[in-house]
Amino acid sequence: MPVSAGWGLLVCVMAMVAAAAVEWYRLRLFHQGKVLPALDGNQAQSILSHRDGSGIVDMNVFWQVPQYLLVGLSEVGLLVAVLLCLGAVLLHHGAVM
Repeated sequence: MPVSAGWGLLVCVMAMVAAAAVEWYRLRLFHQGKVLPALDGNQAQSILSHRDGSGIVDMNVFWQVPQYLLVGLSEVGLLVAVLLCLGAVLLHHGAVM
């Protein structure tokens, strides 16, 4: 197994840790009551949506950028490893790349 595959898997684990940290922060905001009000302005609906767990947390979408960058980097590492392995197999069997 090439080293780039190992690095790719390590970066993938880091992406999962980043996603877990964002989810932990989102849940913390939810339990603090930082939920957006209902779209129609109905306060009772907003409170109900907070209680049943379906409210929208007031959190910027850019919190997800690090995890997506890490997933992209892990894909690059794994793709390099796959191409190296396939290239070695094709060269070993005499196929022209």
